[in-house]
Amino acid sequence: MSEKMKGMESVNRIIVILIATSFVYIGFSGFSQTDAVQINEISGNLNIKLDKDLQGVSGTIDVRINLQRNIDIRAITEQIENLGVKINRINTVSVNYLETTMDTGIFNSILNMEEVTRIQQIYEPQTLMNNIQSNTFMGSDTPQSFGFTGSGILAEVIDDGIDLTHTDLGQVLFTDFAPVANSHGTCTSGIMFGDGTGDINALGVLYEAIGVFGDWGNGNALGISNLWAGTFASGNAGQNGVVQTNSWWNGAAMDGEYDAMSNEIDQAIVDNPKILTHWAIGNSNNGEAEGLMSAESISKNNMAVGAIFHEDTASTADDNWHSAGAGMTPSRGPAADGRAKPDMLACFDWIYTVDQMGGAGYTGTNYYDDFGGTSGATPTVAGMSGLAYEMYQENYFDNNPTGEWPYSSTIKALMIADAYQYPMTGGNLITRNVQGWGSPDMQNMYNLGADYHVIEEYPQALSGGDSWSRGVFSDGINPLKITLAWVDPAAPDTTIAGRALINNLDLHVISPSGTQYWGNNGLGIALYNSPGTGAQRWSTTSSYRDDLNNVENVFILAPEVGVWTVEVQGRSGDVAQGPQDFSVVASGAAGISSMGTIDLDLAVYMLEDTATITVTDLDLDTDSGTIQTVNVNVDSTTEPAGETVLLTETAVDSATFEGSLTLSATNGAGILQVSHGDLVTATYNDADDGTGSSAVVTDTATIDGMPPGPPTGLTVEWYGLVQAPIYTETFEGDGTPTFAELGWTTGGASNDWQIGTPAGLGTPPDPSGAYAGSFSIGNDLTGLGTYPGEYENSLAVNSNFIYSPAINCVGFSSVQLQFMKFLGVETSTYDHVYIEVATSTSGPWTQIWTNGGTISDASWSSVSYDISAVADNQLVVYVRFELGATDGSDTYCGWNIDNLELVGLTSGTQHNTLNWTLSSDDGAGSNDVNHYNIYRSTLQTGPWDGGTLIDTVSKGVATYVDPDRGEFDGTNWWYVVRAVDNIGYIDSNTNAVPEIPLINVAPSVPNSPTPANGAIGVSVDPTLSVRVADPNGDQMTVRFYDASGPTLIGTNFNVPSGTFTNMPWNGLFPTTAYSWYVTVDDGEFVTQSPTWSFTTVDMTPPGPPADLTVDWWGGGTQVLYNEGFEGDGTPTLGELGWITGGASTDWQVATPTGLGGEHGNPDP
Repeated sequence: MSEKMKGMESVNRIIVILIATSFVYIGFSGFSQTDAVQINEISGNLNIKLDKDLQGVSGTIDVRINLQRNIDIRAITEQIENLGVKINRINTVSVNYLETTMDTGIFNSILNMEEVTRIQQIYEPQTLMNNIQSNTFMGSDTPQSFGFTGSGILAEVIDDGIDLTHTDLGQVLFTDFAPVANSHGTCTSGIMFGDGTGDINALGVLYEAIGVFGDWGNGNALGISNLWAGTFASGNAGQNGVVQTNSWWNGAAMDGEYDAMSNEIDQAIVDNPKILTHWAIGNSNNGEAEGLMSAESISKNNMAVGAIFHEDTASTADDNWHSAGAGMTPSRGPAADGRAKPDMLACFDWIYTVDQMGGAGYTGTNYYDDFGGTSGATPTVAGMSGLAYEMYQENYFDNNPTGEWPYSSTIKALMIADAYQYPMTGGNLITRNVQGWGSPDMQNMYNLGADYHVIEEYPQALSGGDSWSRGVFSDGINPLKITLAWVDPAAPDTTIAGRALINNLDLHVISPSGTQYWGNNGLGIALYNSPGTGAQRWSTTSSYRDDLNNVENVFILAPEVGVWTVEVQGRSGDVAQGPQDFSVVASGAAGISSMGTIDLDLAVYMLEDTATITVTDLDLDTDSGTIQTVNVNVDSTTEPAGETVLLTETAVDSATFEGSLTLSATNGAGILQVSHGDLVTATYNDADDGTGSSAVVTDTATIDGMPPGPPTGLTVEWYGLVQAPIYTETFEGDGTPTFAELGWTTGGASNDWQIGTPAGLGTPPDPSGAYAGSFSIGNDLTGLGTYPGEYENSLAVNSNFIYSPAINCVGFSSVQLQFMKFLGVETSTYDHVYIEVATSTSGPWTQIWTNGGTISDASWSSVSYDISAVADNQLVVYVRFELGATDGSDTYCGWNIDNLELVGLTSGTQHNTLNWTLSSDDGAGSNDVNHYNIYRSTLQTGPWDGGTLIDTVSKGVATYVDPDRGEFDGTNWWYVVRAVDNIGYIDSNTNAVPEIPLINVAPSVPNSPTPANGAIGVSVDPTLSVRVADPNGDQMTVRFYDASGPTLIGTNFNVPSGTFTNMPWNGLFPTTAYSWYVTVDDGEFVTQSPTWSFTTVDMTPPGPPADLTVDWWGGGTQVLYNEGFEGDGTPTLGELGWITGGASTDWQVATPTGLGGEHGNPDP
């Protein structure tokens, strides 16, 4: 900046202003211009990538830049560093991000980078502890008394610090990052790992676990990765870690929205799926608000923990959510997208735990009986999860003889299925949004044990349309609680309040008598409650299916005795990143009983297929040392006598028997003959169904011998739209470039634009060279003006500009202006720069961008601006850069521009686009299409098999883009599209279509009209535009018609395929409806478009206002007192009525004489 003073106008007047609303304000005149605030201005299309908390923020700030996966992290880091950004941290574990310090003025440059997905503010992490009031409950004493105390479990507390010298924290053997001593983390660690050495009352839940403390500065994904690896800053534990607890959040707004923090945690669990991380949802309700939870806690793959007041009693009857009143209530759900959060809860109050030693702690007594908040609830639940991990790993449930670590979804499902559900009646307010699925009940988990748990971990990965099922037996003694959970792929960090679920699975449970239940119906989630039923703890039989949650439950209070069918379905068309693994836990159920079952593996079989038959019956397991067999009969409508099938026990003592049978339209020995539409019945004769009586047990399926109907009307367009350059200028010219040579025009009375090599002049300076090559353009590159290298003071509008040569944008849409920028300009309160676009040098010029705050670039940066509203499909486009108006002081280096380019979408030959009409069976129930196969071959004859299959698309989709296979590659590709139904039938059509027809065919139907069909407020002189294409790539004659006649408006000749073509239609009447269409002629065939309509603008002037009155006494401001301190020419303070005071008063009324300055600025 030049060495000139600005904003030194002194405060020379005091004015008392009376506002008519009876409020009095005191204001000062003569405010300095430097009081203006710089605000960052972000291009509208980039706002979605900028966190809402950063929009409008100015100055230097710490931010996190979230990046795409699978990028060159080093290259993008260097690119961002070159913009003057300080890189504080680089993370490449699970997700890519940079923690940085930067000026908000360069947000646009970074947001324009394709690799950047989001920028969000970094806050100081905050703990989630309220000093409120917990005595022990949740039943952990029972498993602990039988030896489940955390032994063999590696678990971690993440928090703000820990007192490792505490006598009760000897189990904390490892640390990660660089923890410091702090009370909050000491308390949470005590709840997990306290060993009772100093006070047995402070005994933790996992008091024999191997404890790890990680500092919250370590990064969420890195912390999870280190825990699974067992490798920490202080050493290697030599085993995997599985439990983590977090009683803090990043400090951002608690709004329940899914952002980069949520994405990072979900991706870290996808990468480390056997870790269950727990997060406190917060204490931020300020009364009875909903959804005020942290972004970390509402991630899908964690265990989000809420809280209630336990009131320091031994009973749950007085537990409640709202004891503390406004401002001291634990947060509650749901998440911003409607998901059920929290997952579980614990107590908010009276938790006795260890404290930081000595006077540094909360109490100064080394122990604390008032620890609470969701800070205390979360390690409590995490400790219970650790007990569940220990029980599972030690094969307590008789399902893990090899001692494998379970997946986190299994432990999550086990904890939820065995949880205690609070009643959702009365005044306790412990609704589903407060309690999630309940509080841990470890006594219940231990007591149900192996006899009453059925646990299925990752039995089958499901894609859309797939299903898995099994039977579980209920004896009616215990409630039947079935939980489905899965580790869902991370949603984008820009999801915010959109649906975060990626892979949609459905839990479907069928009672022995055929009553059907779907996951989460009736369980107190608003979307899935039957009308009139209110909040409930137990499932209802509604047909709604949950589309939001990756946890689904069916809870039956008094289950019917018998075998229940548990089915998990992959929602057709809604498993976007499948196949998806899952875990199912049935609490209160037994896997096998004396009540025999028989099961066919599919509900529908193909005409040529294999059926798998399964029988379960404890009575058949008569010898625990051998594998046994049983015979069953399977018949069909076509072969009613059926076939006898031998089933073999799957393992010693499993009481589960399996066998298979071939199904075919052709009869033969050991083959069941079937026909389309047949009913297949499998029959098992159970000698004793557990009641002493025999029973005949059956299962049925049907035969589908009919493939789906084929898609029709396949077309292939090889032209498509691709982004291509329209105009490129490097300003290098012939080596000694001039504006005249390059076609650029300067103008204005104060023009200082030059083309040359920047010399680094000015303060702050120009760049010391062009971005690339030797030449660029800019203001005063060589020192022309008063301040060499800087623009001038007191420039007028339109006095200093430069504009491009005419640029032809016909045939291009979505036109963008791109260039390298090095700009210095004072805030727009004083100085102005503009980018403008016009279709004529005489204007009007449309402003594309102008500065907001002060900009002082320190390096070249790439910028891009959308100019499509002016430039799309225009014959002549000009781009203008302007500097001015400016005020009378403070000058900067102005514009420096290099490597300028216009790009847009136009007809291209890069991709092939396929379109077809859906199969008649798409959406047709049992014969429904599941997806479409896309085949590509160099030959019309294929073959159309797995060797030419290139891709699939979901049912309901009738288009496909085959990238990089267009006409430019020199091969005329042939395509076939076939329908595939739900059981795997593929239609057999051979309707092959080439990208370029071998014979001439008619032009495609014109599309993309402007004005849009049905548009209103259209100019009375519109320009009609339409996109036209020809499968053979022929040039066409396009005729525009007024449909009311029809009357020819005009004709365009030799129009290229895949381009837009325009026609002016001038002199229309206002407020009038018009209709129009086009015909496209390739010299042999003519294709007519649909008829489109629009209504012109209403140009009727408004009616005049009536009954005008003027009230001179109305509200406003009046000057009640005005003092210029001039008096009678020789004023005194007494004359003016002003009073000085104080023992050392030195106030005077006089002419300032410039004295002082030894320790600062002198008087004026």
